[in-house]
Amino acid sequence: MSGFTHLTGYGKGQPPMLLFGPYVDFVAVGFGLIAVLAALDYRRRTGKGQHIDLSQYESGIQFIAPVLLDAQVNRRIHHPHGNRDPHAVPHGAYRCKGEDQWCVIAVFNDEEWHAFCRASDHPALAADSRFATHDARKAHEDELDRLIAEWTCHLAAGDIMKRLQAAGVRAGIVQSVEDLFSCPQLVHRQQWRKLDHPEFGSYEYEAPPFILSETPADLSRRSPLLGEHNDYVFGEVAGLSRDEIQKLKEEGVIA
Repeated sequence: MSGFTHLTGYGKGQPPMLLFGPYVDFVAVGFGLIAVLAALDYRRRTGKGQHIDLSQYESGIQFIAPVLLDAQVNRRIHHPHGNRDPHAVPHGAYRCKGEDQWCVIAVFNDEEWHAFCRASDHPALAADSRFATHDARKAHEDELDRLIAEWTCHLAAGDIMKRLQAAGVRAGIVQSVEDLFSCPQLVHRQQWRKLDHPEFGSYEYEAPPFILSETPADLSRRSPLLGEHNDYVFGEVAGLSRDEIQKLKEEGVIA
C-alpha cells in the first residue's frame, strides 16, 4: 500500500496521491473474473467446484513488481514522476483552451517526434539540438513541456487530439464523466446501456468493454437490491427450507 502511494503524485516536494484503494478495486475485479471463469471451466470438465481465495492487495502488487524487484536486486529506489514516462518524451497532460481542459500527448521515438513537430506547426523544434534524440529530449524535458504547453493552451483539446492522431502521434483528451457519455467511440460501441431500477429509476450501466460476434454480451438485468435474491439463494441454491429461511430472518441472520 505504501509502495503505490509513494509512486503516485508529481514529486518535487509535493505530497503523494492516495490512489491505492480505488486502483486495486479495478485490478482485483479483472483477476476475480479470470478466476471465476477458470473455476466454471474446471467444473464443466470435472464436475467439481473450486474455492477462490483472492486478495485485492496481492492482485494489485503485481503492477509494481518491476519497481520492487529493482529495489531488491539493484538497490534502486523509484520516485514519483507525475505523468512522465522513462520510455516516452514528451509524455504528459497539457492544459488546453477552456476551463480545466487537457490533452494527453505521448511520443515514443524520433519518427513520432518529427510527426509531432510537423502537426503542431513547430518544424524548428525538430532541428533543435536540445530535442534531437530521446535522451536529449529527456535531459531538457522541463523546457520541452513548457513549449508544448504554450502551444496547447491556445487550442481546444479535441482539435489537438484529432490533429496529432491524424499525424500518427498518440494523443487523447482528458474526459470528464459527462464527456464519457457523449464520447463518439463509446456511443458507437454501445458502452452505456439504460435499464430501469426500482430505486434509481432510469439508470445508465456500463457494458463490457469487448464486443463478441457470436455471443454478444447483453445487459438485461439491473443491479440487485439488498437481499433481493435471498430466498432464491438460500432456498434453491443452498437447499434450506422455507421454515429455516424464515427463522434466520427472524434471528437477523438474513436481511
